[in-house]
Amino acid sequence: MLPKATRILHSRGLNRDKNVRLAQLAVLFGPVRKDVWQRCRGVSAAPQSPYDIRDSWMAEDYDWHGVPARLGKAVITDVLGDIDAAREGAKAPVKKAIGNRTRGDGEERHRLYSLLKQNRWTENPFLHRQMRQQWRGGRSHVTNQIVADAGSYTTKVWHGRAWNHLQSLERGQHIANPLKGAHLPSGTLRIILQANGQVAVHHAVDEEQVCSTKPYGQGTVGVDKGYTDSDGECHGEGLGNLFPAESDQRKVKGVMADTLTSATRRRGSAPALVNPVSTSQIDTRTGLLPGTRLGTGFTALTGLCWTRTPNAACNILARLYDEEITLYIPYRQVRGLLAERTRAAVGTAPPGLVRGLATPPPSTESEVPGTHKV
Repeated sequence: MLPKATRILHSRGLNRDKNVRLAQLAVLFGPVRKDVWQRCRGVSAAPQSPYDIRDSWMAEDYDWHGVPARLGKAVITDVLGDIDAAREGAKAPVKKAIGNRTRGDGEERHRLYSLLKQNRWTENPFLHRQMRQQWRGGRSHVTNQIVADAGSYTTKVWHGRAWNHLQSLERGQHIANPLKGAHLPSGTLRIILQANGQVAVHHAVDEEQVCSTKPYGQGTVGVDKGYTDSDGECHGEGLGNLFPAESDQRKVKGVMADTLTSATRRRGSAPALVNPVSTSQIDTRTGLLPGTRLGTGFTALTGLCWTRTPNAACNILARLYDEEITLYIPYRQVRGLLAERTRAAVGTAPPGLVRGLATPPPSTESEVPGTHKV
């Protein structure tokens, strides 16, 4: 089976009346999402399938907060996927704790890994305590999305344009959404209302269908997909807009890595991993660390401020060519090396630090066609 990718179709000419009707439907989805997170984030729901949970809700005559039951059932499946992804992300630090606890005891390590993988961590006090610390559930604040399965909409091409007819709140009526181009969406759709009054329709396709043959240039770019904390643990962050808002973005590192790999594959690029230690704490103009990272910003010693992510991305790019800091060097060794470089440059090493090569700001000019490497 080919790997899946997401194709995004945009509406064109969606009038105000249809936008209002879609917005009313999306707002009703919000309480259903909250209920799924509230009732299904516990360990008892982990082994249940979306169909089991949906059937139990139907049996208790759940009211769906005014959402048509067909659309409501699609929301359950969608949110359960988000919960599962966030739960799996929470297991990453637990696996690390298992490794530290079972050094020299491979049989016990394998047993604990198996219990964790099967969502049976309550059977072991150590695993249960670790998962309580790492997995605190979550909540949803999403009110601008509609999830529709294949049975709640129809599509057709009319006058050279694709149309999506979505089930509405009025019985027997549909909301006709005009789309750009003639591509017809299929499968489960995620319809996101945008600030400009139009909508974006996301649906899954085979990855080779969206692979681009357009040359993207010969340049190499740096991609900041996370930050490193004081313990050297890398957390995902830079790609947060690609994932549901109700999941813990800082923990779903595996999903983010898969997304980045998929994106580069579709563009004929070659991803290369680098050691991320302190790359968000360096002044990219000097390669040193006389600056401050605060929230989403970075302030240099001179007082110049700019967004942290582009600064970190330039440092990531420079790290690719750093012959001393390779991918698997421990973070404490990297920090020591960076401190020594800073001492040599400015006489005193401030806390934190980074590479030795300064990276120029990213260019906004078009790249020369050719092979693109990330």
